[in-house]
Amino acid sequence: MVQADSSLTTAIHTLNSYPNIVALGYVHTAARYNCGDSHTDICPATQPQAALQANISKYENWSKTSTGGCSTSSSSSIHVNGIFFDEAPTDAASVTYMQNITTYARKKLTTPGKTIVYNPGDLVYKDYWKYADYINVFESSEADYDVADIGVLDGYGVYASQTTLIIHTYQSNLQTEEKDVDTIIDIDHDGIAGVFITERIGTQNQDPYGAFPAKWTQLCNYVDAAN
Repeated sequence: MVQADSSLTTAIHTLNSYPNIVALGYVHTAARYNCGDSHTDICPATQPQAALQANISKYENWSKTSTGGCSTSSSSSIHVNGIFFDEAPTDAASVTYMQNITTYARKKLTTPGKTIVYNPGDLVYKDYWKYADYINVFESSEADYDVADIGVLDGYGVYASQTTLIIHTYQSNLQTEEKDVDTIIDIDHDGIAGVFITERIGTQNQDPYGAFPAKWTQLCNYVDAAN
């Protein structure tokens, strides 16, 4: 997590003024990135629980000060309404790990909502759905989305209302994007809870989330229309 400087404080305070915004604190579960055959993959659930708890506690302290611990003024207080657990695990062996830190987060955060999101970006063992409000089961390119079996990822609709997708490197035109959003969100189709789409290219060395998508307004309109 990051310390809340004045620009971040202003941004979060503004976001929290909108009733349809749920600001989440970012916490990643990986401490190592040398897993897999290539020894370059993310190693989920390797952060000690104490490290995760410390980050969650810092977010909780944001709600008590105006600059994340640097001021006692309440004129521009900030808070998060939940935690986004990135680099989340998918395997059965790590369920207790996520259950424990989720329980801690729900108890520690005093703000309303306490929304918990896991982002493994892949198919998860079924027990994870008991503990998260939402699970992002896909985080990859448009090309990968076009061949993905979303039914498998959301339990063939059983977990659709808790499922989200992140699609980067999206190169199709607006008409196709509108159709994709409708297919993903509309209750008569996949009925999935949420989707984020960006044309920004995501690679191992390039972050696709460093700026808003060029078609951000259109995406929001498509999601609103599909709901």
